[in-house]
Amino acid sequence: MSGAVEQAGPLVVERRLRLGGTAGPEAAAVAGELEGVVEARTGNGGLRIRYDRARCDFGALVTALRAAGCAAEPGWSGRWRTAWFRYLDRNLRDSAQGGGGACCSDPREIYASRRKR
Repeated sequence: MSGAVEQAGPLVVERRLRLGGTAGPEAAAVAGELEGVVEARTGNGGLRIRYDRARCDFGALVTALRAAGCAAEPGWSGRWRTAWFRYLDRNLRDSAQGGGGACCSDPREIYASRRKR
């Protein structure tokens, strides 16, 4: 794994990825080398990855695994799962960068503009 012992922060997520073929231990080694990966282990034909969203994203993991020859689950379900995890990571990143709540539902502004009769 990257680094000695990494603490799990609020942006650590866990993803399970099914692998095609017998690339389990090799895939865990490749994923463990990436920055931000807290844990990578194999089991039941898949790879379980815990990583820090602030330093790594699912797209980078999939790209590194493909470059090493460890293919993800083939077919539409594998593509759907990969797209879904990328969407979740992008949504988490965007939410973390947000500047607070909605601007139009602030009760102070609603009641401040109301005139008393």
